[in-house]
Amino acid sequence: MIRVAIVDDEAQVRAELEQYLRQYGKGCGVDFFVRSFKNGIALLNEEQLNFDIVFLDVEMPYMNGIETARNLRQSNSVCALVFITNLAQYAIAGYEVDAMDYVVKPVTYEVFAFKMKRVLERVALNESKSLSVKTRDGFVYLDVQDIYYIEVTGHELRYHTARGVLSVWGALSEAERRLEHDGFYRCNSCYLINLRYVSAVEEDSAVVRGDRLRISGPRKKGFYHAMMQYMKR
Repeated sequence: MIRVAIVDDEAQVRAELEQYLRQYGKGCGVDFFVRSFKNGIALLNEEQLNFDIVFLDVEMPYMNGIETARNLRQSNSVCALVFITNLAQYAIAGYEVDAMDYVVKPVTYEVFAFKMKRVLERVALNESKSLSVKTRDGFVYLDVQDIYYIEVTGHELRYHTARGVLSVWGALSEAERRLEHDGFYRCNSCYLINLRYVSAVEEDSAVVRGDRLRISGPRKKGFYHAMMQYMKR
């Protein structure tokens, strides 16, 4: 079941997209759970924002789509975000909130179906496993995609995550082994980075959620290769 939010102040657009989702799901054998919202505030007032896909209108009263997306990303950093807009120029603003695509009104089913193929590929990539780590108080389960990076200090690992920083005993090599197929790369002897959250590479450092993490010389070539492969996926 794929959870979808449609946010648009026009009732006709919301109804059309719901119909397109039913039609697409029936043809491809995909089940969608759909919620519709008439503005961004109504979406953000939801207790659970764990949607897999969000179709978001740019021009809405009270709070526009860009601002809504900024707030949404604080609670849901991985959903496939698609802007709905009257003007293609608004698509540029979507990069700052990791919008993967946009559709221009009026939306036709042919365009919608073409976009949905890529959107579902993104959803499949976002599907994440849980990682158990042992603390002094017992085991804690983390969503792998909520981990920004892991830092080693002595015999202690510091997991920098969406839930804060969690300190546990362990070896970085073991964490690297467990996360080798989940888009992580060890940029030096101290840091294991989730490539999803690399926002920039500046000189010899990768910027991850505002933190500059050094890339060692011997690992630089491998880091760039891993980034390119991740972006292709």
